[in-house]
Amino acid sequence: LVLIAEIKTNISDPTLKTSIHEAIRNRYNLEPKALYFVKRKSIPLTTSGKLRRQYTLELIQQGKLPVIS
Repeated sequence: LVLIAEIKTNISDPTLKTSIHEAIRNRYNLEPKALYFVKRKSIPLTTSGKLRRQYTLELIQQGKLPVIS
């Protein structure tokens, strides 16, 4: 499970990632492999507004998605 969340760039709470990780683990009994915060409107969408999941994964793997944290 890889999570990518768009956030405002002025959010700098160091416990945010930990809190989200714990919430996913406790609620769904899943262990996220990674959690990325990216700039708003940077996750690629199709022309109909759906997430381009595979392309987003490729961008993460290539280091081309603007990751904030």
